[in-house]
Amino acid sequence: MASEPEDPMDEDAIREDFDKLFDETMRSERIKIMQELNQHPVGYVVDNGGLQSCVVARGDVPDGGRKDDADRRDLGVRLNKPMILIGPQTEHEIHEWIDYVHGESPWMAEVSAYVMRQVEQRFRQGDRFVHFEPVLVHGAPGVGKSHYANFLAESAGVPVLTLDGSSMISVFQISGVERGWHGACASPVVRFLAEKACANPVVIIDEVDKVGITGNARGGSPHSALLGMIERLSASQWRCPYTELVIDLSKVSWFFTANDISGVPQPLIDRCKVIRAGSPTPQQMMELVRAKMPDEDPLVVQRTAEAAVGMSLRRVQRMIDAVLSAGNGPMLN
Repeated sequence: MASEPEDPMDEDAIREDFDKLFDETMRSERIKIMQELNQHPVGYVVDNGGLQSCVVARGDVPDGGRKDDADRRDLGVRLNKPMILIGPQTEHEIHEWIDYVHGESPWMAEVSAYVMRQVEQRFRQGDRFVHFEPVLVHGAPGVGKSHYANFLAESAGVPVLTLDGSSMISVFQISGVERGWHGACASPVVRFLAEKACANPVVIIDEVDKVGITGNARGGSPHSALLGMIERLSASQWRCPYTELVIDLSKVSWFFTANDISGVPQPLIDRCKVIRAGSPTPQQMMELVRAKMPDEDPLVVQRTAEAAVGMSLRRVQRMIDAVLSAGNGPMLN
């Protein structure tokens, strides 16, 4: 007599068991990572199969019995948790990333080369995440400095925080406001770390030459706060006035843009790699326009690129949008 067939597999039950096992495995891995991190100073990097993580703060937020303590405690809890470190996992991936960035903005080649050297050097020392020393890119308005900085970070998968220097009038807008004061708040950089659970974001200060222009002496200079946050030694032990925790900001990459560096304090300049950004060459402009108008008639592309030479990239984009909206006729008449 033939044996009866076995009961069909319960796929839902198998998936549930697998998910449970996966969660338990991940929980076990997280516990191991946390145990190792707790045995080392803040900032120590744990490598788990190529994926790296660290903690940027350790300790409890003091309870002062104030209304803002709940927010401060919540922020402190998130800052105490392990944070990931994001970046290319091989030197080949570093080169692919920088080649991709260079293809988007070839006139920023000097900046791309600087970032690549920095990331490569750290990679060879065991750091498999994006990090570079502060860079200040200056040049005429509209050459794509801010766009480049955002594209650089986003194409590597790194969280990017952009702060507008022209609206930054006091030290508190970069460092935060101490508890007990009216308007007490954390630094936007600290909140961003906690929100993204990532220890190596890129922070862009756009138009740093305009920082503090409309401020006042009582508010303090935002530049003075920046100095302590960007220099590696002080950044690794930066005291957050809002949470009162000592936070490691040393893995944050800072990218400053300016139209005119004569308005940037010398101490800040001294702490940055300063690079002047030129404008796209006619050939680079042709390639840029062609990439943005892939389906247009070659003659339209050529005429558009010729008209764009010397323009700011903002005006170029507006012109391209107008051409794409209107069709070929207006450009050929």
